[in-house]
Amino acid sequence: MADPDFFSGAAQAIGQQLADSAASAAGSFVVGQILSAIGLDTDPQAAIQSELSAILAGINQLEQDVAALKQDMDAAMSQLQYSEVESGILPWIDKNAALNGLFQDLATATDATALANCKAAILDVLDGSITSAPSAWNNALGGDGTTVNLIEAWNRVVRLHYDFFGHDASLALAKHWSYIDAQQAQSIMYCVEWLNHQGDRAGALRTLKQWRTDRTAQIALLRGMPYPTERFVYTETDPSSTGSEVVWTPVNWFPSGIVITTTSGAPMVYCLTPVGPISRGQGPGFDDFDQQYNQLTLRITGVGQIQDVSTDIPTSWNVPYQGTLVEFLNHCGGSVGGGGADYFATALANQGFNLPSGQLRLWTDVNRDSNGTPMPVLGPNSLPSMPGPYRSIFVDGDSWWSPSTDPDDSAYLLFQRRLQTNEADNYWYS
Repeated sequence: MADPDFFSGAAQAIGQQLADSAASAAGSFVVGQILSAIGLDTDPQAAIQSELSAILAGINQLEQDVAALKQDMDAAMSQLQYSEVESGILPWIDKNAALNGLFQDLATATDATALANCKAAILDVLDGSITSAPSAWNNALGGDGTTVNLIEAWNRVVRLHYDFFGHDASLALAKHWSYIDAQQAQSIMYCVEWLNHQGDRAGALRTLKQWRTDRTAQIALLRGMPYPTERFVYTETDPSSTGSEVVWTPVNWFPSGIVITTTSGAPMVYCLTPVGPISRGQGPGFDDFDQQYNQLTLRITGVGQIQDVSTDIPTSWNVPYQGTLVEFLNHCGGSVGGGGADYFATALANQGFNLPSGQLRLWTDVNRDSNGTPMPVLGPNSLPSMPGPYRSIFVDGDSWWSPSTDPDDSAYLLFQRRLQTNEADNYWYS
């Protein structure tokens, strides 16, 4: 599971500073202290250079990450007309960039003339129009009821781009939210500074508290995030208080370790899980494996018996049979079952599965009837060719064989189950 603070760092830093400043006598972020100062004041200049530089470094990295994602997803963006949805916030992003540069110049001014020129340049850009930014951002991210919001639009782009929806898709959603969240936070910051500069401290506090309300509603629209909760520091909502409050907000999240794709016309969830020794034969080694297998499936599924996928309840996991596994591995881009060596490890890694070091081995399930009962392997004249059911194993870079040759070998199980409709709503928009 990803660390939410890793993704919300820039917005988190701004929120923390704004919440702290709301409780201070100045009632202003450090940029406002410089803006309101008369003459040179090196202490707040040094503070802004440190604080704003750290925030901007985080935002710049997010901007590069999102730009790379957009380039990679250009076809999906064009098909879904994402740029049209995004166009409404671009002027505010441009204003943030302009003000960031000007405040950095202000922080490094070394004489009164330079300081005065920087302040004048800032006030040419930071004017009363900034008070429209909070509602503009909320309309863009939360939707005004008549248009698709930016959060949903990006989610649809990611869903269209990733045939295999897994960790990479979830990270793409998180990086985009972190970037637009940080941009929104900057606009809030500059709006608060403008209001404080105008002497409207009450208006500044109202803006901070409305931002908390808006942002909470925006978080409820997020889907497929790589973390289940988000930590953020806000200004307290109590009208009589100007303190800060740490808030944990639930997030619609995408669990680590699973990948979703459509096979045989149905969306399926896959999970790759290690399992222990794979000694050959029907003796103690095989029994040991069966015991581990049953314990593992019980832990993953909550039920003792793994049913056939065609009759199983939607929430239960099962291990694919040989033919089903071959179909899936080739769907991932592997080369399996065509005679000779099988290759599938690179294909699985490319689709977002976490793989072990060394040679990858995958178990199949035993053959079962429609009731989930294990069936013997049939030989000539419909007679069992072995004294009982057995599992096959596929080895990357080699031909497949029945249970292994080396008792120290280990293998993985690929679990699968149907994707439930209500479950999909946590990951993407239909």
